[in-house]
Amino acid sequence: MPALLDKVIRDINGEFFDNPSLHTALAKAQEYAGSTGYVASLFHILHGRVIAPFENEIWTTDIITSITEDDVGVDKHGKFAEKGQPVVITVHGGGILSSPDRLNKANREVLTNHSAAKLTKKEITDLLHGVIRDDTEIKVFGYNEFLEESALPEFLQNYPRFAVVRTLEQAVQTKSGMQSLDELNLNSQFIIYAAGKKPAVDYFARAKARYKHPKVGVWHLFDEMNPEYPQGGFVSVHSKGDRGINCQPFFRDPGVIIGVRLDSPKPQIELVPEKPPLEKDVQAALDAQQPFIDRGLVYMPFRYDGTILVPVEPKGRK
Repeated sequence: MPALLDKVIRDINGEFFDNPSLHTALAKAQEYAGSTGYVASLFHILHGRVIAPFENEIWTTDIITSITEDDVGVDKHGKFAEKGQPVVITVHGGGILSSPDRLNKANREVLTNHSAAKLTKKEITDLLHGVIRDDTEIKVFGYNEFLEESALPEFLQNYPRFAVVRTLEQAVQTKSGMQSLDELNLNSQFIIYAAGKKPAVDYFARAKARYKHPKVGVWHLFDEMNPEYPQGGFVSVHSKGDRGINCQPFFRDPGVIIGVRLDSPKPQIELVPEKPPLEKDVQAALDAQQPFIDRGLVYMPFRYDGTILVPVEPKGRK
């Protein structure tokens, strides 16, 4: 079976939804996606940027709000930390706030000093036990388990919706600001946002080329959040490199939300055979002292005798 260069999934359409009311934009994106589609999480957006040209709107839109949320609260039962220890829960694929009604309720209430949504202690406890509204279940990982699982190629197929828990202390120690690749390789926040170490590195390389800068911005306000008052917000991506990825949950400046629709319940997947790199084919031809043909051009092996290039006689020819 040939190796796979890529999987080209057909009949997938993404649409940007912009509305002054974030819950309205979310509702429209969910309606567009339907039962077989999804609203883009942060890792969807970052991967989209890796494969999209720089003039694409996924790069040029000022602010894109993902469905990924960061929630801060207390691990009441010691599920992932010491009992009563503050934690940060990053949720991909839809969490506490991914219902338009719940989001509207948060907007009607007085937001926190950082414009984050107020959550309840029960919502945090339920989420830590893998349960969101109406008994909807979600897989929740500790950070070390997430690192192991996310290294597997089938990770996102197995867990399109998941959460990762860190202690608040660990999250606070994560650098906020412009960061180099060496720094981001150790940045638990960035790795979780990208859904793994490899996609995090892939995004950094692409963003570095886009912004022509050796650093990428990843920002947070965890050191200013009081876990005794549960709170959360969506994570956004900015078109400007210095603002980068931002988990400062400014609901008053929501940006746009992306809905993705699968026009076919089972999208057709075209498996593209991997073509060996040209350099390998050329080297193989040279080793065999045989001509090499690629895209209508014939490459002939030559040797340099100190004065001119002399054609090499193919092996086996007398």
